[in-house]
Amino acid sequence: IERINHAKAIRLRVKELIDHFGIRFPIYVLFTKCDLLAGFNEFFENLSRDERNQVWGMTFPLNEKDSQDDVIKHFKGEFKALEQRIDARLMDRLEQERDVKRRVLIYSFPQQFSALREAAETFLQEAFSENRFQETPMVRGIYFTSGTQEGTPIDRLLGSMAQEFGLNRQIAPAFSGTGRSFFINRLFKDLIFAESHLAGINTRVEKQRAWLQ
Repeated sequence: IERINHAKAIRLRVKELIDHFGIRFPIYVLFTKCDLLAGFNEFFENLSRDERNQVWGMTFPLNEKDSQDDVIKHFKGEFKALEQRIDARLMDRLEQERDVKRRVLIYSFPQQFSALREAAETFLQEAFSENRFQETPMVRGIYFTSGTQEGTPIDRLLGSMAQEFGLNRQIAPAFSGTGRSFFINRLFKDLIFAESHLAGINTRVEKQRAWLQ
């Protein structure tokens, strides 16, 4: 319920911005604090600096006629591609890691990430569903990031695995806030800032203004 209310609050805020400025602008959805997914840091910790700076997510085609159903369709396909990329590097990460507890975390991470799919899809539907009385928001993309790691990772799957391996369930350590950023730098520098020109006229607002004149 809290997640749905948050999505509705964002929907209202987007409407207010569109109405106030009279333009249709790109919306970049960021799921931050992905380090709180158990296994995230262990899975990605061997990335180089350039790899950590890359964009991790999905950028949708620019099409003014895209409906909310099109956005959800794009999301499903692109999320599946991200899952496949994670699966592709899983065996290498398991072979590189010798610590049993850390291997359990690495092994579980693809499932932890996949568990986000339903929540993310529900959020998109609630926050950006179509309304014939409003301009359809331009959802440009969805991205997964991590800034400075802090807090205790969310463990959705490791309980049963820890039991099977004979380990304490609390095998995902809390973070101190001294970590590195993942998938942020180029997202802003090469994508969001570079696309500032995409904000344009809100055709619905322009028609209303013309009618009132």
